[in-house]
Amino acid sequence: MSVVSDPYGELPLRNDKYASLCSELHLSKRNINCLANFNAFSQLSTLWINHNKLIKLEGLDKNVRLRNLHAHSNRLTRLEGSSLAFFKFLEYLTLNDNFLEVRQRMRHVLSFGYMMVIMFYVLL
Repeated sequence: MSVVSDPYGELPLRNDKYASLCSELHLSKRNINCLANFNAFSQLSTLWINHNKLIKLEGLDKNVRLRNLHAHSNRLTRLEGSSLAFFKFLEYLTLNDNFLEVRQRMRHVLSFGYMMVIMFYVLL
């Protein structure tokens, strides 16, 4: 069963005006396995999508202003081809407790030289 994210559900009024003013969203522990409906959230700088069932980090390509992304405790297996490439201002990223291989994590982390803090645990 697919559980698609509903960022509009967190707004006091479900419309694009409120979405465009939103700077932080908490979508943790929702059993989400697909990210969608984020295009209007142009000012989003902090997103909490931890403790879900995400396999891919996709659907956030328009959220170029993200600075903090909490994506730990999901089921992520790959970062290549993900929305991470669009986050030019990213400063803080959590990826611990996912299914990323150590080599894959390190290769992707090294390509983000501007990132200040990256948290993940190496599982041997």
